Amino acid sequence: MVRPGSILLWVAGLILLADPAPAEISSASPDSTAVDTAAVDTSPTDSAAADTAAIDTAATDATATLPLELGEEFFTRLDKENCTDLKATAYREIPRYVLSDRPDLLHEFVLYWESRCLTTEPVFRVLVLGSIWDAAFDEDLYDEEVIEYLIDRYDPPTKTKNPDLRKNFDEFSTSFADQLLPHVPYRSIEEFFCLFYAGKTAEAWALLESEDLEDTWLQYYYDEEMAFLTRNDPVPTLAITGGRWWPRGNVEFAGDKPLVGLLTGIRWSHWLARFVFEMRVGRTSRPYWVDENGFFGRSNRFDAVFIGAEGGRILFGQGRHNLDLFGGIGLDTVKPFQDEDHMISSLNVNLGLGYRLFLGKNRDWMLGVDGRHEWIGERNGNTDSMSGRAWSLRISAGFAFENGKTRRLAGLGR
Repeated sequence: MVRPGSILLWVAGLILLADPAPAEISSASPDSTAVDTAAVDTSPTDSAAADTAAIDTAATDATATLPLELGEEFFTRLDKENCTDLKATAYREIPRYVLSDRPDLLHEFVLYWESRCLTTEPVFRVLVLGSIWDAAFDEDLYDEEVIEYLIDRYDPPTKTKNPDLRKNFDEFSTSFADQLLPHVPYRSIEEFFCLFYAGKTAEAWALLESEDLEDTWLQYYYDEEMAFLTRNDPVPTLAITGGRWWPRGNVEFAGDKPLVGLLTGIRWSHWLARFVFEMRVGRTSRPYWVDENGFFGRSNRFDAVFIGAEGGRILFGQGRHNLDLFGGIGLDTVKPFQDEDHMISSLNVNLGLGYRLFLGKNRDWMLGVDGRHEWIGERNGNTDSMSGRAWSLRISAGFAFENGKTRRLAGLGR
């Protein structure tokens, strides 16, 4: 669907601003963040247009007399700055324009910033709050990319190169949104954005999911994104493993062994399935006799290989944490003689409990630990039986190919 741009809306807001009686600046104390509401009707039953709130300017000394317009000389100087430097300038200048009650200069600067460095989350944040402040908000300000900007607000995709300036800017915009909040229409899109940017995200998401906003583009984009993210699509995983194996029963003579291997599989919302390759490395604690299928001899070779499959249920999944219950079955083999093509094999059935921690901004790096109890079937039964039981502790590190879905769900309040 073709949507109109936002520039005409801003122009309309500037026309409204042309009232010869400008909004009064509050003279509150330096510690105050209150809005001067003396001339502002904050009734929730007013018209859909947001009231223009006069923002307290006493909290800063940076509100020196500003020009009627920024002018060519100002923008010529900015033309020499790269986007990183321009962003730093924006973090300093934007609070001055707001605190000086100059939405016209704010709009002029943000349009330049957007034209130079495209629409980023901070640019979009200022566009929305500025339009609400200027009583010029309309949903034509955004398209489906609004979802990206909302996700990036509290989980930026890249680390800022101006951390102190960005922190101050974030704190300022939070206070700005909070001061605008009493002056927006009740249960409206404007209220959602003010709640969201004021840090009241739980209230914001609850409002967006309510019937009050069901005919809005924002709720449509949100519902479309949630429908995509909550599909029960499989997530491929790949991990290397290491750990320890402790045999019991007849096979105990093999001795405790380190284990190394590979896990690859698929995780769903509540289920998992994976292929397992493992080797229990080392020689037996004492030599053993082999008498099987025409092969007879004495050996201390072990290096048992397990090849199998596991499936299970994700008992708990919240944020970065998963708790898994799983069972496995496979072939457990030992090659007793180096120069002979003979394997001693049996069935291995196991049951385990595992934990997964998802790391990284997109929560796609995965650390895991699994505890298992194994039952090993009969093998080499004519001499030194290698049947029995075993306990194993398996530690894994790998990657979940989930395309950032977990991060996006978290960014949308899930």
